[in-house]
Amino acid sequence: MVKIYLLLVVVVILSSCSKTNDEMSIKNQDDLLKWMSNEESGLVKKKYVNDLEIKVKYLPKSYLINNEISNQNLSDAQKKEIEKDYENSLTFMLSINPDQRFDKKGGDIIYKDISDYKGYKERIYDLNFQIEEFISISADGYLFSPVLSSFENCYGLKEGRDFIFVFVPENEDRKELFTADKLDFVFEDEFFNTGTNHFIFKREDINKVDNISISNNI
Repeated sequence: MVKIYLLLVVVVILSSCSKTNDEMSIKNQDDLLKWMSNEESGLVKKKYVNDLEIKVKYLPKSYLINNEISNQNLSDAQKKEIEKDYENSLTFMLSINPDQRFDKKGGDIIYKDISDYKGYKERIYDLNFQIEEFISISADGYLFSPVLSSFENCYGLKEGRDFIFVFVPENEDRKELFTADKLDFVFEDEFFNTGTNHFIFKREDINKVDNISISNNI
């Protein structure tokens, strides 16, 4: 059920690509989606390697909470429980797409450097069940691994793929995930030969968006 919800999150996020001028104009969920896609927000990092665009986006707690409780008949206690769950976690989306700058034509990334059906099946399996092993966040010298991941299987309807990762400290003493000035999202790519990729997020940018109070009317 959780993975189904995470896939719905991907669909909603990708439906909003326009920009807003600044975070002070955020009044509702639509505004927040626009700000999340604005590189000036500090919530989106990307790089181009080996004919691929690799992008990582931080998904704010307020967005995730509102998206989950919207249109549900929940008690105040249930809403508080959902808020508590997200308060102790960080969620990021990794997107891997063909590099389409300069009119490049990349094709479906699943088939990149694949020559037969066996290789295709192995890649699908690895992206579904193994990618967590190659994702981590470094914060003040400590490494955090995702506790949950979701792979978007779009059955060839798009050329890129999206993954959502949820991070939770392994114990209450590990506060660095929420206190470090910088978070280094690391993708050690063993699938597309892009090497080790680092995406640095500033705590101030994360705190800024997480402290925004918005309506849950989408």
